[in-house]
Amino acid sequence: MNPDFSEYKKAFADEHTVLSYNGPLWSTGIYGIAEMFRQYLDLDGQPSNTSLAIFAVFIEQLNNMMMHSAERVRISHPDGEHSESPKGSFLLGNKDGVYFLYSGNYVTSENADILKERINSLNQTEKKELMKGYKFEARNDDENESSDSKGAGIGLYEIALRASSKIEYEITTHQNGKLYFNMYVTV
Repeated sequence: MNPDFSEYKKAFADEHTVLSYNGPLWSTGIYGIAEMFRQYLDLDGQPSNTSLAIFAVFIEQLNNMMMHSAERVRISHPDGEHSESPKGSFLLGNKDGVYFLYSGNYVTSENADILKERINSLNQTEKKELMKGYKFEARNDDENESSDSKGAGIGLYEIALRASSKIEYEITTHQNGKLYFNMYVTV
């Protein structure tokens, strides 16, 4: 099969895509992608506070996918060992100076309920109150470091504080009965 890359390039240009990925997620891989994106923002000439906001949302979306993805893929290492990594998708774009960040991954029904409840609550909260909630969550997170809690906590506060509009999301049920969580944020 010979893919027509000109079609992909046109689709990316039409959608104002800066960066797109679908596949396994692991910390060193994310670090490399994050560093590449950080450098892109530096070259894009955005004010430092805007670049920081965009980058923070990007990192939080990646962290959420790594922590909450219900889909795992088997990774074979050069030494013959195998491991499982969470899987997710993200897309970053820029249209008319507004960055949009999309992420998507399968989630358990329990996590879907938590995400839905938390995002709906954050979307109804004023920025001043979001900051108070963020500080409270950060304080509790420090106190409960040994906790196994993986609920949608401080990361969603971070996203809500830095987003230029409400967090948009969709949870869909696929043919396999699994739930897929999509998040869309603009900065």
